Amino acid sequence: MAKPNTPEVQSRPKVLDVLISIAEQALSFRYTERQPTMVDIGRIVIAASRVLHIRDLDERISCENSAVLAIAKQRNLIS
Repeated sequence: MAKPNTPEVQSRPKVLDVLISIAEQALSFRYTERQPTMVDIGRIVIAASRVLHIRDLDERISCENSAVLAIAKQRNLIS
C-alpha cells in the first residue's frame, strides 16, 4: 500500500505568523515617516499579542520574542 501524503511540518507556528502579520500592518500604519527602532517594534508586537489573547505566559513571551527578531531581521535592524 502506498503511504498517505502527510502535510509538511511548518517551521513556524501559526500564532507566530499571525502575530508578525498584525505587527507588520501596525508598523506600516504608524511609522510612515521614519524607520521604527527595536523598542518601537517591541511595543507594537506586545500590543498585537494582547489582541490575540494568548493565555499561556511562556508561549506568549516566546512568540513575542520570535516575532520581534523576525521583524527586525526583515527590516535589517539586526543581522
